[in-house]
Amino acid sequence: TNSETYRILINYIFSSDPDDADQYEFIDEFCPKDPDTEFLEIFSNGVTQNVHFGLAAFTFTNNADAEIYLHCAVNTYEIILIG
Repeated sequence: TNSETYRILINYIFSSDPDDADQYEFIDEFCPKDPDTEFLEIFSNGVTQNVHFGLAAFTFTNNADAEIYLHCAVNTYEIILIG
């Protein structure tokens, strides 16, 4: 199987603070959670073997020094060329 026929699609991205239950969803069901957001831009999703998005830096207000983790759920699929 040719790896060029595979694509990656981000399904879900959220951030979390490991010391707290706070989290924030950025992408859900392949789209920005808040379509009016100005701090997230999806440049490429599901087009190639790479996904490109931009996310403005942020902190959780209750702990500005906390580490922040991004969690991603991705789907892979194969394009089948007929002909």
